[in-house]
Amino acid sequence: MKYDLSTFKQIELIKGNPTMSVTKNGLTFSQAAIQKLAKVEYVEFLINEEQKIVAVIAKDEATENSFHFFAPGKKVLSVRITNKELRNQIADSMSWNLTQTDGYKVEGTYDKELNGLFFDLSTAKSL
Repeated sequence: MKYDLSTFKQIELIKGNPTMSVTKNGLTFSQAAIQKLAKVEYVEFLINEEQKIVAVIAKDEATENSFHFFAPGKKVLSVRITNKELRNQIADSMSWNLTQTDGYKVEGTYDKELNGLFFDLSTAKSL
């Protein structure tokens, strides 16, 4: 049997799980997190303090509440955000004292319909 590859589409393979690390220096997102969000340039950060969930939602362009996430054309797939207000709000919601620990790592879940990552802070593991 002869196959016509023009009728196939490539399967996107992403190594590892999307994670977010929270340390005294800020937030770091894994390569898988960046790839899941399709290397989006802007995101919006949301928090559900009652359920202890942080959402990182992809935005098409800079909007009033968006935050610069990934630089187009950047070759290294890494994102570190050093915004103290963002870091402190996440740490405070969990009563984390980041000066007394190496930090926490949280695995995320991707929602394709919302084009966002959701991090359940109650499942965070110490670094």
